[in-house]
Amino acid sequence: MPDPQAQSVQAQYESWPYPRVPLLMQVRREDLWQLNWEWMQHNARQPITTQRPRIWITGCGTFQPYVIALANPHADIIATDISSRSLELAQRRCRFYGLKNVSFAQVDLTAPETFPEGPFDWIENYGVLMCLPDPKTTLAHLQQRLAPTGLLRMMVYPHFGRRRVFQIQRMAQLLGLNLAHPAHPNLLQQILQSLPLRHPLRYAFDTYYDAQNPEGIVDAFLHASDRGFTGLEFARLTSESGLQPAFFLHRPWGQPHQMMTQLDLNDVPLNLALHYLDVWQELRSNFIVVFKQQGLSAVTPNEFHQHPLFDYKNMHGMPFYKLRLSKHALLGTTVSSRTHADAVQLSGGDVRSLLGLSQQPSKQVQELLRPLDGGFDGDTWHVQSFEHTDHFGVPRLGPSSPNPFYGQLFDAWYFHQGLVSEKGWPTLEEEVERWRPHASALEHEGLPWGLTPHATYAFHREAIQTWLKDDPVAADVTSWAQARLSQDEDKRAQVQSWAGQWPGIQVTDAPEIWRELWVLLFSYEQLFLNIDQG
Repeated sequence: MPDPQAQSVQAQYESWPYPRVPLLMQVRREDLWQLNWEWMQHNARQPITTQRPRIWITGCGTFQPYVIALANPHADIIATDISSRSLELAQRRCRFYGLKNVSFAQVDLTAPETFPEGPFDWIENYGVLMCLPDPKTTLAHLQQRLAPTGLLRMMVYPHFGRRRVFQIQRMAQLLGLNLAHPAHPNLLQQILQSLPLRHPLRYAFDTYYDAQNPEGIVDAFLHASDRGFTGLEFARLTSESGLQPAFFLHRPWGQPHQMMTQLDLNDVPLNLALHYLDVWQELRSNFIVVFKQQGLSAVTPNEFHQHPLFDYKNMHGMPFYKLRLSKHALLGTTVSSRTHADAVQLSGGDVRSLLGLSQQPSKQVQELLRPLDGGFDGDTWHVQSFEHTDHFGVPRLGPSSPNPFYGQLFDAWYFHQGLVSEKGWPTLEEEVERWRPHASALEHEGLPWGLTPHATYAFHREAIQTWLKDDPVAADVTSWAQARLSQDEDKRAQVQSWAGQWPGIQVTDAPEIWRELWVLLFSYEQLFLNIDQG
C-alpha cells in the first residue's frame, strides 16, 4: 500500500513541480567543476575505478538532471522522482540541451521494489531525505545500492538554522493556508510582506531565494512533509546506515574542522562540531555532505589532478565549450565554488595551467584542486557525544519565560552552558568573544533582536545571564491551550483585528490558536514573555 506521506509529497510536486527554472536559463559547465564525479572521488581520496560511472539522482526535481549531466558528460545517469510532472519537465530540459546520457523513471523512495538496480558510483540525494516518513530505512536501502568505492551526496535541512522557515510554515498552517489552494502561495507572500521590515519572519521570507515564485513558496513554506535534523541526529542517522563523511560542501565558516581550529577548540568530535555550528547559527546553509562507505582506507591523492571538465585534449563533441575555454585561457574568468567564500578568480595563465597547456600548474590551480582538509579520523562522526534536546521552542511558565519564537537562540545559550560544565569549554562570555571575528556578516544591519545568538546576546547580555542562573529548564512546560499571556484578551483582539483584513484566511476560533499567532506575529521585540497557567 502506498505510504500516505509519500502520496502527499507526490501530489504536491505534481501540482507544483520544483524548481521553476525558465527553459532558456543555462548553467556554465565550468561552474559545475565540484559536481563532477571524478573530482569528487579525488576530493574524497577514493580511487577512480571506471571511466564511465553510473549515477542515480533520487528525487531529481525539474533541474538536477540537467546540472549533473552537464558536469558528467561521460557518465550513465538515471534520474528518478515520485512526480511524473517533474520528470516530464526535467526530460524536456535535457532533450532541449542535447544531453543524451540521462534516462528517467518514476520511483517512490518509500518502496524499494521500485528502485533501479545497483551498484552506483554516485547516488545523489539532494533535498529528499527530510521529506520521507522513515529516513533511516530509505537511507539503508540507498547504501546497499552504493558501489564499494561509491559516493553518496546528501543535502538535508538543519534543525536550528531553518527554524524561521518552520515558523513561517506553522503560521501558514494556523492561518488555514495550504498548497491545495492555488491562491494560497500568493496570499502567504502578501501577508509576510505586509509585516514590518524588522520582523524576523519578513526578513526570512524576503531573503529566501525560492520565495520569488509560487512553486518556491510551496516548496519552502507550504510543504506537505518537511523537517530538519540536528547535527547530532544527522551524524547518528548516516553512521547507522554504514556511511561516513568524505567531505563537506560548505563555505569556510561552515566547515566543522576548520572552524573548530580557528576557535581553538581542538579535538572536538566531528558530529558535535557540525551540531555546534548549526546551534550557533553560523552554518548559514543546509547540511551538504558527500559520504562514502564506512571502513574504507583513504588513498593518497596526486599533487595535481587533471580535472575532466578542463581536459582540453579530451573534449570530443564539445566544440562550443572548448571555444569558451580558449577564450578563458586568453582573458581569464571567474568560476563558482561551493566551498570558497566567494567565486574564484582565474587569470589567463591560471586557466592555461588548469587546461594542461603549461607544464606546471599555477599556485591558484593547485589550491583550487587540492582536496579539502576535513579533519576526518574515521571515528568522530559516530562517537557517542553530548546529547542535546530542543528545550525552548515550546511555552514555559514564568514571569520571564523564554519567548518560544526565539527558542533557537535560548537553546544555543543553554547548550553552551552544558558544554562548559561537561566538556570544559570556554565560558559563554569567552565564547562570544572568540566568535566576534567570525560571526555572521548579516549582523551589520543592527536589528534589535539579532539574527544569531551572538548578536542577541550582545543586546541582552545581563537578562540572558540572569536567566541562565535560574535553572531555566526547571520551569514547567505548558501548551498554548493551557497557557495565558499577560493581557491575554487584548492580544487576542489584536490578532483578530489583524486577521480581519485578510478575507482569504481561515483561522480556527480557539484561544490557543490566537495566542500562538500573536507570538508569531507581534512578539518579535520581546525576548521574554510573561506566561501563566490558564
